[in-house]
This record gives sequence, structure tokens and C-alpha cells, in this order.
Amino acid sequence: MIKWIKKIIYVAVLAAVIIAAAAAAVFLLNNSDNGPKGDYSSFDVNTTKNLVFGNANNDNYLNQADVDMIQDIVNGKLAWDKVKFPLVDANTDGVVDSKDVALVKKFLNGESAKMYYMNWYKDVASVNYPVSGKVSVDYTTAYDMLVILGCLDDLVGTRDTPATIEKYNDKVYPGVKNRIQSIRTDAGKMDPEKMYSLGTKLVIGDPYDATPEVADAMHKMDPTCNVLELPVNRVVNGIYYSHTIVSLGVMMNRQSNTAEYVKYIENVESEINKKVAESKSANKTVLICYNPSGPNSINLDILATGASQYTDVTNVLKLPLTIPLPRMERDNGGYMSGQEIAKIMEIDPDVIVLDTYNLAAQNLPNDEYDRIIKEKVEYFKETRAYRNNMIITCAYEVIGGAAGISTLPLMGHYIWGDGLFTEKQGWDYVNEYYQKFTNFGKTVDMRNNRGYGPEQFGATMG
Repeated sequence: MIKWIKKIIYVAVLAAVIIAAAAAAVFLLNNSDNGPKGDYSSFDVNTTKNLVFGNANNDNYLNQADVDMIQDIVNGKLAWDKVKFPLVDANTDGVVDSKDVALVKKFLNGESAKMYYMNWYKDVASVNYPVSGKVSVDYTTAYDMLVILGCLDDLVGTRDTPATIEKYNDKVYPGVKNRIQSIRTDAGKMDPEKMYSLGTKLVIGDPYDATPEVADAMHKMDPTCNVLELPVNRVVNGIYYSHTIVSLGVMMNRQSNTAEYVKYIENVESEINKKVAESKSANKTVLICYNPSGPNSINLDILATGASQYTDVTNVLKLPLTIPLPRMERDNGGYMSGQEIAKIMEIDPDVIVLDTYNLAAQNLPNDEYDRIIKEKVEYFKETRAYRNNMIITCAYEVIGGAAGISTLPLMGHYIWGDGLFTEKQGWDYVNEYYQKFTNFGKTVDMRNNRGYGPEQFGATMG
């Protein structure tokens, strides 16, 4: 009797093991395209701007060094630290083996394959590598990314209105306004059917534009279309435009286009950190006032505690500045809309960064640009920032996009003087960016182009 009981127990245990193994196999199969096992919310995205799985060593490239590191882990020469180096798992199946080595080799050879990356919510998403074809986007800031990547000619659609498209600056985006179409719905969202009709193969937008609904609609019409889940203007869980540019460089097999940009960003960030550490400049309070249309309709840009926050705020806070507003719980952007000037006067910040929208992309004469800015500056004439000549204006397309980091040394000079950066140093960084990464030309001096570098206004305009 005891023997029979033992047999029954043994069979039951064996059956349970078989069932568990089968369940695990099904789990692995069903999730092979849905990301690795584990929580990646603790991964420090500041360690790399290349968020493609296979970037084993967390640098800003995908290359032979990554293959070597993965191979060393497979051979047992290295232990896999899943927290520090989660991108080692190239095929996101939860283990590191020869399949990961083979996949990265395919990428380096330019062969077609499914490529995985960490998206704006630190979940795993995928694209069809190498990404290529016609592109639809939400804002002009995405155009700047395409210029750096060397594929502006692939742009076919934008969420901007036809009237806005007509105002594009041909020098900045040559030929674009005569080629692209609006993919905007009546509600101001991205229209999947319009994008599909244009032959769109890549959709680039922020979380409220490139939504799961848009992705599902595009994939139903064209399973080969890639809807990128990396931000253009917003910062989402620490992931921002530089991550998007560098990761796209890998996805498009255009790393040679992004290599110089990576070096530039690293250099500017390093210099800002060094100057701030050495400086005795006092910390100041700042408000980002976004695109005011009157003294009773001013958006205040602040950090959000939700999924995302505005890039310009994050950039500015690399300087000795603090935002004297409580954080807000918002999913898409950290701003307070339609505030009255009285709200700003309650805070009376040391510095106001007046963030305009859609002026940089237009071909405005300098006097017309100045007229528009002066009108907006006058809304703040009762503030301490105005009286102390501490209103700095900059177009959102500049400070909120790929060029943003280049403006900070100049902004720092305007606020603290030579104690942080000299004016020449500030303009040198701005000019370096526009000479290397835009269509302005190798000798352009951006001091002659309003809207493309911070301008200091305030009491001098009263």
C-alpha cells in the first residue's frame, strides 16, 4: 500500500512538473515579442542614449563591442547584471545565449530582423529593422531629428495644419512645404488613414499622438509600418529627444549620421556640469511661460509627476534654477493652462523663460519677430524678472527639441554673466549646433537669426 501511495505521489509530482514546464514554454512562446521577463523601471536611462536591446555595454552605439560582451556572458566569462545591463538580452526572451549574439551580428550586417527597444514607459517595443521609408510626424521638432539622421526627404506627413505648413522656412526645411501634407484629424490628432494613404512606413510622435490606437490602426492597414514609441518633445520617464535620435540612428542603420551629434551633446552636457560645479552663482527661481496669448492666458510649464514632462523645463534645470511651483499630476506634459498674470505675480520669479511656439520655423523678418516678442514680453511688465531684465525668450522648437542643450550656456550667461559662461562661449555652442546639424550652412552666425538662440528682453523693452 505504501509503495502504491509513493507511486501515486511520484506520478502526481511528475505531472505537475510537466504541466509547469509546458506552461513555461507557452509563456515564453507567447511573449517572445512582448519583452524580457523582469521590471525595467529601475534602469537608469542616463547611462545610455541608445535604448536598443543588444546594446550590451550601455554606450551610445551598437557595434562589435556589444557582440563581444554578449559572447563573454554566454561563455561564462562575465556574469549578467540584469539591472545595470538589461539591453544585453537582444531578443528579449529572458536569457542570454547564442541567439542574442546571432541577432546583433545580423543587425551589424544590415540584415532584416525584428529589433527590440526600451520605449517611453520602459516597456519593450519592436521595429522592423532596418527602419526605412516614408515618415509622418507630429511637430517640426521631429523634422530636426530627420535632418540629423539624413532622411528629411522621406518626410511626407505632419500634424501641423496646411496654413502652418505654408509658413515653413525653406532654408531650414528645404522643399518640405511643397512636398508634405497634413495628417491632422478635425480633432487635431494624427489620422491613420491619411498617413496610410501617403505610404507612411514610420510614425514619430509623442505619447498623446503616437497612441496605441494609432499604432493598432496603422498595423492593421500595413503590418510593416513602424510606430515609434520614443518621444519627440516630451521627457517620459527620463527618456527624451536625444534617446530618440540616437536609437533611431541604430534602427535606421544610420549610426554614422548620429555619431557627431552624440559627441556634441556629451561635450555640452559635460561643460555645463563643470561650469555649474565651479561657479558660485546663486540659485534662482524660474518660470517657463509657454506661448502666452494675453495677460490672462498664460501657460506655466512645470515638472509633472505623471508619465511625462516638457523637455524645455528639464533642459533649463541643468542650470542653477528651481521651479517654485508644486509638481502636477498629468500624463501628457506638466503645464497649467490659461493662468492669469496674477498667478505669476504671486510667485514673482527671478527669471522668466518666455517660450514661444512656431516662430522659429517661420521665415519672419527680424523686425516682425521682435514686434511679436515685445508684445508677449509686455504681459509680464509688473514682474521682478521684467524689471531686472531677466526675461529670456526662446522658441519652443529650439529649447524643446534637438537643439535645446546648445542654448543653455548662452542662457546661463544672460542670467549670471561671465561667472558662468561668456557671451562668446554661449553663441559658439549655438553656432556649432546649427552649423553641424541643420541646413543653415557651415558658416552661419545665428546671432543674425532671431528665434534660434535665447534673446534677453525685459526692462530694456519697456
